[in-house]
Amino acid sequence: MSRVRLKLDGHCVGTTARHEMRHIESRVLSDRQRPDDAERHETLRRFLEATDVVALRVARPELEGIPPVEVEIRETGGSWSVEIIGRDERPGPEDP
Repeated sequence: MSRVRLKLDGHCVGTTARHEMRHIESRVLSDRQRPDDAERHETLRRFLEATDVVALRVARPELEGIPPVEVEIRETGGSWSVEIIGRDERPGPEDP
């Protein structure tokens, strides 16, 4: 099973995954690679290739990143899932 956790904060799951891939690539190019970067990059790449992110966002509006949420992307036996594992409890502008 492959898994990656991401914080969606103002960006959807697809955009956040692509941003994380770019951050990993930047670390690799500047010799600041973390031990799990290669596996995280590969998991995110496969997720984006296998997933219709637009359809996923339509089916699950909470993956838009507004309000912020933490998700875990998982691949199990060739099947992908995105689970919300945390929500940002900060009050929004409409809350007192």
